[in-house]
Amino acid sequence: MDTEIQKYIDERVEKRVAEILAQREHAHTSRPKRLALVASKGSLDMAYPPLILASTAVSMGWEVGVFFTFYGLDIVNKNKLPTLKVAPIGNPAMPAPISSAYCQA
Repeated sequence: MDTEIQKYIDERVEKRVAEILAQREHAHTSRPKRLALVASKGSLDMAYPPLILASTAVSMGWEVGVFFTFYGLDIVNKNKLPTLKVAPIGNPAMPAPISSAYCQA
């Protein structure tokens, strides 16, 4: 192949690659940062994580959506809010249930 043709091809390829990289960089930086969270459990200890993550992301300028599904709807239901409890399962701060057989003197 003639050196002039090869030089022309190389220049065109380099120019096109630079254009594509610039477009990708612009698309990456111009996209808004978004976060979607799902709250699916209705206990107090499971209510905190999505709400804390959402408020932190908002304070950093992110766009946030929290979707409350299944028992997670209890978190935003005014009638259920007073009855929310901390789940005792897997919670080391909760006392272990004691059987009545062990309480006999």
